[in-house]
Amino acid sequence: DLSLYSRGQVAAKNNCDVFFSIHSNARSGDNAHRGVVVYYSIFQPEHKALMEELGRAVSEAMGSIFQAALTRKGNNGNWDYNTVIKSAVDGGVPMAFLLEHGYHTNYEDCAALMKDEVLEKIAEAEAKILAEHFGLTEEENGGGAVRTFELLMDMNFRAEPNGTKLDLIPKGERLTGEVRMNGSVGWLYTEYNGKSGCVAVLPESRGYAEEIISSQPDNPGEDYQALYEQAQKALIETQNQLKSVTAERDQLKIKLEQIKSIAGG
Repeated sequence: DLSLYSRGQVAAKNNCDVFFSIHSNARSGDNAHRGVVVYYSIFQPEHKALMEELGRAVSEAMGSIFQAALTRKGNNGNWDYNTVIKSAVDGGVPMAFLLEHGYHTNYEDCAALMKDEVLEKIAEAEAKILAEHFGLTEEENGGGAVRTFELLMDMNFRAEPNGTKLDLIPKGERLTGEVRMNGSVGWLYTEYNGKSGCVAVLPESRGYAEEIISSQPDNPGEDYQALYEQAQKALIETQNQLKSVTAERDQLKIKLEQIKSIAGG
């Protein structure tokens, strides 16, 4: 088995958008205590509402009680107590949480978790909430809809997701095909230079590509090309600002570790 810290690192190394640690809880000598608890990172307070929504949905699917969505600091500093969450966040995963699916020391929670139909309800509820949060639809998971994307950077054209590189597609190229999800990444299956393969296009938050939506203009006199260029410029500026903030965060982490080392010495 992977160590606790290694689990979050795997998510980080694979550029995952979400690290979801699936647990059940326990309380020694107390079989009356039950309920669902969600732990998320102290550095990601923006996810509190989503964590509460997940917790309530899971508790309802189990017929249990939703206790709370919580953060927990380390005993001696400003870091996440839960190692799996800490390792994922340290690696740059933008959403990391641990969900305690009831208490396996409680008879009612344990009985629910032993039923396949309950597990299916839990999985469906979790998948639905996360898919809605990321704006994913059934079509994005292989529904067969034909979609068009414009690449925002040079992208590798591969035989299969993360597979053999067939070509390099330049920034600005427009491609049409079917999107299929592989983990958290959406791959556009299409043709390029006489070869069949796929290129990563989703989620748009990663800046791989932008979907081109065909529609009739509401105002024929509007300069839609200029509006598009303005929006694209704003997107690039936002991405650059995000990179700057990320760099500042990394520098602060280094300084905190240095201070911690000096204080400990």
